[in-house]
Amino acid sequence: MTSFIRLQDVYLVADQLHELIAVHNLAGRYVYVNPAFERATGYRLDDLREVSPIQLIHKDSIHALLDAFQKLSQHGGQERPIKHQLITKSGEYIWMDTTLSTLEDERGKMSLIVSASQTASDDLSREAFEQARKLVAMEERQRLARDLHDAVSQTLFSASVIAETLPMLYDSEPDEVIKGLNKLASLTKGALAEMRTLLVELRPTALFEIDLSQLLTYLVNSFRTRLEGEIVYENIGCGKLMDSEVKVSFYRIAQEALNNIVRHSRATSVMVQLLCTDDAMTLDIQDNGRGFDAKLISGSHMGLRIMFERAESCGIELDIISIPNEGTQVRLMKSTEGVSNE
Repeated sequence: MTSFIRLQDVYLVADQLHELIAVHNLAGRYVYVNPAFERATGYRLDDLREVSPIQLIHKDSIHALLDAFQKLSQHGGQERPIKHQLITKSGEYIWMDTTLSTLEDERGKMSLIVSASQTASDDLSREAFEQARKLVAMEERQRLARDLHDAVSQTLFSASVIAETLPMLYDSEPDEVIKGLNKLASLTKGALAEMRTLLVELRPTALFEIDLSQLLTYLVNSFRTRLEGEIVYENIGCGKLMDSEVKVSFYRIAQEALNNIVRHSRATSVMVQLLCTDDAMTLDIQDNGRGFDAKLISGSHMGLRIMFERAESCGIELDIISIPNEGTQVRLMKSTEGVSNE
């Protein structure tokens, strides 16, 4: 569902479906639910006008849903399957197998998120559950394969072209050879960092096993070849620490922030700093890019909304300060209460 379609045509079709169809905008507000959704959940559209989809999800499903939204934001147009629990109007939870997709406006920009769901009973057969699990795993592997092709393969191709060219310049342009060798070293380091990051994504438990400082090292290094400028990472006083959900949220928010910098900011300098004190842990991500007016963009930018919802789900204070033509600062802060710093 990525091409521009008249919404009324979508709704007319959805009204006849047995699947549970819900549509919400990038600000996280429902704009349509079909009769099947109303029957299964008890909610009518008027009940959901001021409700975010996250508010209807069991706490154990929130991070999986936010991950799916984040990937939709970063890779628009690619459908995302997810299995989660939704709370009905009567207060009961029901299991749902949901596919998330996007609708574009007439300018070709993502404007709406569509969820198509089927309910699943708690005694869902092991075979059906395994099929759903395999489908999600296959979709994720396909996404990582695309990322591998788009990032690592292109980087290695550039490196191979430089490596083949340098011998021809050895005698006539030695200065260019030095520059080429430096570029070659940068590209190969970037490819290695991309591979490490993708390996972490391929093994989800790695996000829980590796300490945050190391995860951020992998993440920052993977962005070096994507950024037209310098990116510096500094860790001050942070060892192996924090609860797993908080750590994953810090990592995912940093990932979204760096993606936004590469895609939108035109920055030539980025500073990432992780600071741990006796009272709190803070992550600062600053760039010198073109910035933006938060009043004009925050309500309609899906990536920013996901960052705030992810932070709120773990009690993280998130501030985004941006000045047009002067850059942006993303700051995350979490109290160290209940956190061990080894």
